[in-house]
Amino acid sequence: DQIVRFYSICPVNVPETHLAAAAEYLMRANFGLKIGNFEMDYGDGEVRYKTSLDVENAVLSRELISNIVNANLATTNRYLGGLFEVLNENLPPIEAIQKVEGS
Repeated sequence: DQIVRFYSICPVNVPETHLAAAAEYLMRANFGLKIGNFEMDYGDGEVRYKTSLDVENAVLSRELISNIVNANLATTNRYLGGLFEVLNENLPPIEAIQKVEGS
């Protein structure tokens, strides 16, 4: 497996009572993302954002690593606040996404 993966892990796990709302929010966030995706473990509520790069037969460079790390951190920072609003303020997922994406 010659793939480089970088994960940002959400500092709180989604409680069982909010799994459906969090899943909706994360799927809405994933739609249209060019690099990476959000994942949620229904078992323990862990949320993470993953960026990856297939490096088979490629020259791995500092720039390539920097690109996936920076994209990961920027996307995580953009969407994490909306997830917290869904979890802590019961903001409907569609409203949270509209707020984050400015639509």
